[in-house]
Amino acid sequence: MIALLVLALVAPLAAAAMSGVPRGGLARASGWLVVAACAVAFVAIAAAGPGVHGAVRWLVVGGVELTLGLETTPLSFVVALVVAGVAALVIAYATAYMREERRYATYFVWMGIFVGGMLGLVLASSLVLFVLFWEAVGVASFVLIGFDYAEPRARRAARNALLVTRCADAGLLLAWILAAVHVHTTEIGALTAAAQSGALPATTAATLAALLLIAALGKSAQLPFSIWLPDAMVASTPVSALLHAATMVVAGVFLVLRLFPLFEAAPALRALLAITGGATALTAALVATAQANFKRVLAWSTVSQIGEMMFGTGLGASFGATEHLAAHAAFKATLFLAAGVLERLAATRDLAGLQGVARPRRWTAAALVIGALALAGVPPLAGFWGEDEILAHAAATNPALGVLVVVLVALGGTYVSRAVATTLRPPPREGEEPLPRAMVIPMAALAMAALVGGLARTPLDLLFEATAMPAPIGWRVALVAAGVAGLAWGSTSAVLRGSVPALGSWPGVIERLVEMPAFALARTALASARIVARIEQALDGAARSLVAGARSAARVVDGTEGVLDAAARDLAVGARDLAALVRKGEDRGISDGVDAIAGLLARGSSVLRHAETGKIYVYTMSLFVWVALATAFILVMRR
Repeated sequence: MIALLVLALVAPLAAAAMSGVPRGGLARASGWLVVAACAVAFVAIAAAGPGVHGAVRWLVVGGVELTLGLETTPLSFVVALVVAGVAALVIAYATAYMREERRYATYFVWMGIFVGGMLGLVLASSLVLFVLFWEAVGVASFVLIGFDYAEPRARRAARNALLVTRCADAGLLLAWILAAVHVHTTEIGALTAAAQSGALPATTAATLAALLLIAALGKSAQLPFSIWLPDAMVASTPVSALLHAATMVVAGVFLVLRLFPLFEAAPALRALLAITGGATALTAALVATAQANFKRVLAWSTVSQIGEMMFGTGLGASFGATEHLAAHAAFKATLFLAAGVLERLAATRDLAGLQGVARPRRWTAAALVIGALALAGVPPLAGFWGEDEILAHAAATNPALGVLVVVLVALGGTYVSRAVATTLRPPPREGEEPLPRAMVIPMAALAMAALVGGLARTPLDLLFEATAMPAPIGWRVALVAAGVAGLAWGSTSAVLRGSVPALGSWPGVIERLVEMPAFALARTALASARIVARIEQALDGAARSLVAGARSAARVVDGTEGVLDAAARDLAVGARDLAALVRKGEDRGISDGVDAIAGLLARGSSVLRHAETGKIYVYTMSLFVWVALATAFILVMRR
């Protein structure tokens, strides 16, 4: 079974690699190649089922075992199916939407990497792979957001997304190292088991939860990192749909759900998760009511919906957050693809320019209506069940939190119905060209998933071995009434006043306040990068000068060494010649002289031996001669 998970991971990445190879007419097959790979991944994951795990030891460093592995927990199984399924439909839509793109094949190379990175992140059982694919998703999103690099807004949006998310990603990079040091392995299961059993010190668990929370907030565009996501709407609609429904933005929520035992072991961080999620959900929902661009309405909606999932997770409604994650993927992808159709027909994303565009398009209009109803939590559509579970936990914790969920649903109905009703508002547009089936069929399939997705709740209960916690009847009625009231208010506002903000212009002030810390963070990161670049440049120059000096010194040393070598060689030759001369002198001079002296002494001794006669008068005569000679020498020397 583990081979099926490897196939699911490799298929989109292999398709991405192959998409860059074809040229000419074959390049048009790139998109469908990636679509087929996503379909293969979906089938492989479904066939493998939950409960599959496989890991291998990579290496051991400092007592920490680094592993590489894949697994399907109930959470990762559901999210992986959502990612592969939604990606296959969105990329099929993109084959028609991007058909005039000059770099068509390159676009689908990065789409394949985007999907493959997200599947790797979801299926990873090792923190090593998790971090690797987390970064892959970030790089792919940067490229795809800025794919139209000739457009300054695209370059700026891609840069902001990269800077803001990379600042937050530092939390994950620090967290996995800290976790590995304490657990001595990179297996996620070992980390969560240590947190659940209490083997992980409370301080360590809290530190890890704080670092992971920073990473999750950045990736999922939560406060204070929210602003990068609406700006990223400058990207093409298929990229926006994947970004919001099934890849990068979902990654932050998945991180929190996957490692939730760490938050359970750190109650203060769990409370902070709920507070941040609730604040983000409310702020983004208010800002969405004042947007004049359809895709920015949907972008702020995503920030709000993800915030609601974070809020529910912090309150303990992990199952409800997972349900809402899957439902959100269906209805938000539906809304984005429908928005892409409207943009194609009207050549604008502004609500004022989209008035009446969807009215004659039955499939597009139906998709918009279904997506809006699901987002507003109207039962029995998919969006209702997760919010119902979150409401139950919120109301049980504190009635004020239950009221917050009801208000969020009302605001959701308001901003989505305002946008949708504007596109359906008379007079209708006529005479547009028919839509390709590659755009209509995926949109219809996703709308159907949003319509009947609630039927999957019972299988999810069995899979997670969880019992759904429905909200009390009074709260449930309030939830449905809030959604319907929001839909009515937003629609009425659009019909009577067009694209004018449903709650007035004051939420725009909130948007500017939200932008300030995010832009300050981005500017700080950019300024820091420039400073680091200058420091690096200065160090590089210093290093180059040091190397140049070292080379000059080496040349001087080499020259000096050559001179010394020559002198040493000459000295050696001279010493050798002197030694030979000395040897000759020794042989011819000293030896012969010593022999001559020895001979002379021998002859002298022979003479002396003859002089020793034993006669006293001879000795007396010799003494007399010696004294006479000495006296004569002295007299000569005195003159």
